Amino acid sequence: LTDKQIDILVEGIRSRWGKAENFNNVAFPPYSLQDANAKGSAPGDSQRGAVVYQTYCAQCHGKDGSGGPKGGSVINPSYLALVSDRALRTTVIVGRSDLGMPDWRANISGRPMSPQEISDVVAWLASHRQTGLLAQGKPNKERK
Repeated sequence: LTDKQIDILVEGIRSRWGKAENFNNVAFPPYSLQDANAKGSAPGDSQRGAVVYQTYCAQCHGKDGSGGPKGGSVINPSYLALVSDRALRTTVIVGRSDLGMPDWRANISGRPMSPQEISDVVAWLASHRQTGLLAQGKPNKERK
């Protein structure tokens, strides 16, 4: 790339995602489940996660997670087969500004998700993964 092309890319990145001032004095939730557990969160629970999902996510992704007025399916088997629990957790925490998905602080004004709620909703999402044969034709226990 030319210097000018690099400058254009950097400016685009900064203008879209470089808003560090939005995070002054913000305590981020732990990105890994291990860190969340170390800081006092219990392991995620899919039953509690179903309630969290209804509270924070259903208005966009639909009551059952299969898609709604503002967001696509979060229980699509192909998507869940390809994405790790950590990636799900990261998406809940940082959102998807490119798709209009808010971060963990902005779904309900003045009521950010707690680290426990994040763990629980990730457990609920992960509970929708299909077991058995996947695209590679191997059972989950044999996949690496």
